[in-house]
Amino acid sequence: MSRDWGYANEQVVRVVARLIASELQPHSSEALLCTFRTPAGTDFSIRIWQDSPLWIRWARRLRVGALYDLVVRPRPEQGERVELIRMRPVSERVSGEDEKAEREAARWMAELEQLVEREVEDEKLRRLVQVIVAERRDQLLDLPASRAFHHVFPGGLIQHTLSVVRLAARITDELIQAYPVLGRYLKRDLVICGAVLHDLGKVEELLHRGDQDDATYLLGRLLGHWVTLQDTLLDHGRRLGVDPGDLAVLRHIVYSHQTTQRGGPADPQCLEGILVAAADGVDSQAEAALRTVSKFRGDFGMTSPNNPLGKRLLVRRLS
Repeated sequence: MSRDWGYANEQVVRVVARLIASELQPHSSEALLCTFRTPAGTDFSIRIWQDSPLWIRWARRLRVGALYDLVVRPRPEQGERVELIRMRPVSERVSGEDEKAEREAARWMAELEQLVEREVEDEKLRRLVQVIVAERRDQLLDLPASRAFHHVFPGGLIQHTLSVVRLAARITDELIQAYPVLGRYLKRDLVICGAVLHDLGKVEELLHRGDQDDATYLLGRLLGHWVTLQDTLLDHGRRLGVDPGDLAVLRHIVYSHQTTQRGGPADPQCLEGILVAAADGVDSQAEAALRTVSKFRGDFGMTSPNNPLGKRLLVRRLS
């Protein structure tokens, strides 16, 4: 496939192709099998899995015969399979909602990258974060932050990540101003880096089986996002010469950020971890609450407890 397109050495390919067939197929999870044809006459098929964020956006909207602008990743190691990264129609206008969502996700990503470049003073830590974010950039732009609790929409993961970084940095700065001695026991760079990385293991946890090998799929499903990033952190950290103590703290932040009270495997045992966990908890719960109250019909009252937070929430529309 990649050879036919002339991209043998490229990891990601962009191609315009016509949808010539679309069929719903039963698998371990339902998948929509889509067959495309390039202008050169090359046919290829892509599965859009039911547990993929792309299903929500495209499963009911594809039209046979229409042209699509596709960004895909050829996978010759898996029998010439192709992984779909992004897709948009060429023959018709992109909906305003889709276009806005893509612009916002790109803006959040640019802001996150600029924040890391500007705020992280330790060159090795900064490079570590930049490398890992770059490796997962496409998924960050498209994945939700969770399946059902908070930021449950394509691009939710990058919005949540940026918000947690902002909150964690602000909390840190305010506390250091209030308690100057805190600066002797806390490394601000680790707070920012930990906030950026805390949920990036969700790439393995949330990606569907069709887009990763079985071992990675099991790692994400059985161990969770607190663990899936650990090997990547260790390998890149050692290669880049990150201080071993800083690397250990960073890995602990990722492992403990959700806290046992919120269903995580551990509680933070360092100051940096406590601040990242606080920022993560505030942002995730605030977004879930906002989504719940915004769906309430009326300006005043109590919601049903059937929501991500599992409790009734006061609705009091002020304007």
